[in-house]
Amino acid sequence: MIRGRRSLTALFLAGALLAPPLARAAPSFSGPDLGMSGVGYGWNRTGNSGYYGDSARGPSLRLGWTVAGGIYLVGRAGRLLFYNRSERLEDASLGVGYIADPTGRAAAYVEADYVRANLTDVPAAAHEYYWRFVYGIRQDLGGPFVLGLRLDGEVNQHWAPHGLGERLSLAAGFAPLTLGVAWSHDLDVNAAQAFLRVSF
Repeated sequence: MIRGRRSLTALFLAGALLAPPLARAAPSFSGPDLGMSGVGYGWNRTGNSGYYGDSARGPSLRLGWTVAGGIYLVGRAGRLLFYNRSERLEDASLGVGYIADPTGRAAAYVEADYVRANLTDVPAAAHEYYWRFVYGIRQDLGGPFVLGLRLDGEVNQHWAPHGLGERLSLAAGFAPLTLGVAWSHDLDVNAAQAFLRVSF
């Protein structure tokens, strides 16, 4: 697992170094949408969590809206159903971000989200609040394909603390639709996602 983590980190760093030159060198064109505006639906499957001692699955929703000059607002909501536990883990977040040159071949972005997590179906419902910070890159691979690389970390998270998380995604865009799959890893759990996004 450590080797896989180092490989993904190395891939992310390589993308971070290559994306700005590619964005400057390549002309803008009407390829896959690298922007943040749109509605997304995902289906998530996690491995066995070290904190909860169980794996889980469930849906997630995302709504993004570009305000002006690369600044965007984003909201997310998700639910995970455990396989062997009666609880449900739900979360909702609101955030703001900035994406550089979403009309080019590569786009880098940063984001800050305020998250509310809720554990339901327990004798006394429990919840916590924390911050999530994100740095990511979206790279046009040619044709309809887009590669996504992302690092994220949480502040003041107590349940299943993630530490520094990594996410790798591959998507195909057929405007306004984007279909994709993603793999993520953090200190607590590995997860996979299939997603659909409609841009506007």
